[in-house]
Amino acid sequence: MARRKIVNSITGAVRGEKTVEENLPVVENSSPLLGIVKSQPAEQTGLVPQGLKVASDKPEGDVDLAKLDYSMGAVHDDEVYITGKTLMKRAAEVGAIGSLGLAAALLKAQDEGKEIFPVESRSVHYFIMPLTELQDYECEGCVAYFSWYGGRWGLHFRWLHNFFYPQNRFVRRSE
Repeated sequence: MARRKIVNSITGAVRGEKTVEENLPVVENSSPLLGIVKSQPAEQTGLVPQGLKVASDKPEGDVDLAKLDYSMGAVHDDEVYITGKTLMKRAAEVGAIGSLGLAAALLKAQDEGKEIFPVESRSVHYFIMPLTELQDYECEGCVAYFSWYGGRWGLHFRWLHNFFYPQNRFVRRSE
């Protein structure tokens, strides 16, 4: 498996965001995401950035990757943005999935040439992973999210004291 390096991203946020820099090839000629994965605890993924600890983690168990819904926005039509507290509340209300264990499985699928999010979401949406909350030494919380950058979906971390915007989406199981 390719090596991932945790670095600070330059975002202009008060305390910054952390990101998983991908030094991997651009996604080309990808195939549909199929199969069932079992998410693992966050501590076993190797994705927890240095200086952060797992505050809460709710691995999804078995996830059928062919039966996921990417259409649920976190921000309602009448809102410009929401707080991290509202984001986490809404994630629970709509049954959002997305732990670091699932994120690890999605990154592995992408490394294998699979398309992990809808092509039309590239450079448009950010997919929030709200089932794992990380904290720093001051107990500031953050969650992981995926964004399209440099020809790949990359995993990043956003502090919950920041605002979340209409481009933020939840991943849910579709039946």
